[in-house]
Amino acid sequence: MNMQSQPSPPTFNKEQKSLISSMVRKAQFTFERELDGAKAAEEAVKQVFEAFAPPEKQTYFIPFLQELLEDEETSAYAPKLLTTLFWNEQNKEGYADFLQQLIERSARGHWQRDLGEYAHKKSGRHFSTYAYTWGENFIQMMKLSSEHYDTISELYSHLIRYEMKMETQRQEEKLKPQQKKKAQTTKTPNQKKLYDDIFDYLTERARFHSETLNQENPNEFILLLTDRLRSTKRYCMQDAITRRALERKKQLEKEMKEREASAEEIIKTYPPFKNALRLFREAKDYNFRYMKMEKKRVAMQLFPLILGVSGIGAGLMELYELDVFGMVSLALVALLPSLLLTRQIMARFYPLDQTDVLEQEIGLLVPILKKCSQNQMASLLNRLIKEVDDPALLQHMPDFLTYVFSVIPERNQALMNREQLEETLSRLRYSVTHRLRQVVLKTA
Repeated sequence: MNMQSQPSPPTFNKEQKSLISSMVRKAQFTFERELDGAKAAEEAVKQVFEAFAPPEKQTYFIPFLQELLEDEETSAYAPKLLTTLFWNEQNKEGYADFLQQLIERSARGHWQRDLGEYAHKKSGRHFSTYAYTWGENFIQMMKLSSEHYDTISELYSHLIRYEMKMETQRQEEKLKPQQKKKAQTTKTPNQKKLYDDIFDYLTERARFHSETLNQENPNEFILLLTDRLRSTKRYCMQDAITRRALERKKQLEKEMKEREASAEEIIKTYPPFKNALRLFREAKDYNFRYMKMEKKRVAMQLFPLILGVSGIGAGLMELYELDVFGMVSLALVALLPSLLLTRQIMARFYPLDQTDVLEQEIGLLVPILKKCSQNQMASLLNRLIKEVDDPALLQHMPDFLTYVFSVIPERNQALMNREQLEETLSRLRYSVTHRLRQVVLKTA
């Protein structure tokens, strides 16, 4: 295997390095001893599982694969170990959890930069050791057989989903109030995702500068691999976004359900709603009834005044005999109604302003109506329409509901949005029209 550059070595002590080197020799000996390649791979995987399964030793697995990949004689053993581990995860106890933990450990290690970097000499680009190891393993797996793409896709998909989960958790942690400041780490976390770093490494490895016109690209299979992994990445990210949206939708529906008004609260709404509807009708007719009464009062003042002034004028014009007593009587007839029929004296005949009482009744309705969903509001209105027999009240119901929602404080906290309210009002007008026909036919 033609390697462009070597990764910077990780910092392990002698005992740890000895363990990794001994496992490399064991794997090499197992593969060289057994004539049956499948049996040799199963035996080597068993040895690797026993050595690296403990959580405290899982961090040595990537350096172990790295050493295998660096030597041309052992470079084919790393992909064989990985594929055999993947194929036997359902048959061997602990293999599935081990493989999952290795992928997740790689994602966390890449984030924490706990291993050195790989420097690509031709491009000068740097990749994490995890990206180099996994990417080179994928290349070697494709060299062994193109049928390994499904295995690569599964491993890559799991890595993408786990890193997206990690990113979501980090975002949630940022939103939480920090009680204590954590100690600053010496290394800055790697902001680049491991799956992106692997993809970039594969893209770089696929580059080929032809020296002649007819020279074939020996890295064409890597180009095909990157194209397929690009599709895998797109699918996984879209699937993760869709799942997150569905979870968010379910969470919002759950929160809305918790905020909805109870059946008892809705039942208690019926009496104040009817009373507020009646007061709204009176308040709406208040100006008309007030002006009607005011016209009557002014007419009662002006008519005697016109009669008295006309009588005095006719007497002064000697159209009839008018003495002093008659003149005084006509003056009293003209002036007394203006003095007696004042607005204060006639107040009992004027309509009462029910605005204050209406606001009090609406104050009882608002807390419950804010917690009503569209379905609950429709059920409430249908029940009230059936109970109200007065056509005048029925006609005012859509305007009353519009008025109530226009004066609700903190309108954005209501469960019903503007579109739902408009739809509810449209259905309410239709129901009111239908109910009015029934009332008219019933009274006819």
